[in-house]
Parts: sequence; C-alpha cells; structure tokens
Amino acid sequence: KSLPKRFTFLFFLAIIAQTFIIIALKDMAMIQKLLEVQTTPSPLKFKKIMLTWTEEDLEAFRNHFYVDLFVYPITYTLFCISWLGLEVQKTTNNGPVNCIFRFGTVAFIFGGTFDIIENCIHYNSINNFKNISDAHISLAAYFSMAKWFIMITGLYAMLISYLRRTFCGKRQTKQD
Repeated sequence: KSLPKRFTFLFFLAIIAQTFIIIALKDMAMIQKLLEVQTTPSPLKFKKIMLTWTEEDLEAFRNHFYVDLFVYPITYTLFCISWLGLEVQKTTNNGPVNCIFRFGTVAFIFGGTFDIIENCIHYNSINNFKNISDAHISLAAYFSMAKWFIMITGLYAMLISYLRRTFCGKRQTKQD
C-alpha cells in the first residue's frame, strides 16, 4: 500500500529535478546541444561541436550539473524501480515477480550509474573540453547511449504494461 505513495513522491521529485535541469539549460537549442554532446562517440565531431559553444552555453551546461550530476540520476532510477515494483505487483501473482523485479532493478541501477559516470566525465572536463582525451569522449558517449537505451526500453515496457493493465484488464473483468 505504501508503494503508490513512494511512486508518486519519486515521480514528483524526478519532475522537479528535470524542471531545474531544463531551466538551467535555458532553451530547447541548448537541450539539443547537450543531447548531441552526450551521444557523439567521435572525438573529432565532439571537439567540433564544442568549438561552436559560447561561454553562455558552457555556463548553462555547468549549471545543469547542480542537479544532473547525482540527484537526477538517483531520483529517476528510484522512480523507475518504484514504477517497476508497482507494475510487477499489479500484473503478477508472485510467480516470476522476483526475477522480473530483480532484473529490472539491476538494469535501472546500471542505467542510472552509467548516467552518473557520463556526467562525471563531462563535468571533470568542462573547463578543458579542447584537451579532453579521445578515450574520455568515446567512453562518455557509450555510457550515455547505454543509459538512454536501458532507461527508454524500461520505461517503454512499463508504459506498455500499464496501458495493457489499464485497458485490457477492464475488458477481462467485464467478461467474467
């Protein structure tokens, strides 16, 4: 019974953290620049992108780390685990619950950890992006892409579970 309260609390915490990040980045153009930097494994392309950034862009990037370095990855990871627990609880009768929940929890923890690693690489290089090593650029991008893959796949699966439970569950109870 306390799971929905935790779910709601973590949902709002994640929304508040995401809102702060959006405000720190200032506009959609900067959000797109951030996503491009996060997912560019090519050191040459990364360095070309960084050369186009203004001091204002770098300041916005620096400011978003107040929340995105650790708070947001931990918050959204806990939210995803909470939602997974809610979906597993509502869709199974304690059969494969432990396996599904454990696997999903570990996957979400990896996704959040990958985000933190990518953030740390970028944060530690922010004052010297011109001299960041090629290995660090590629590593940050691969951690970022793995994070996005894990989180989007997990959220998509839980959304499908929620929609299926919400819309298909009502039909089954009417037929019974």
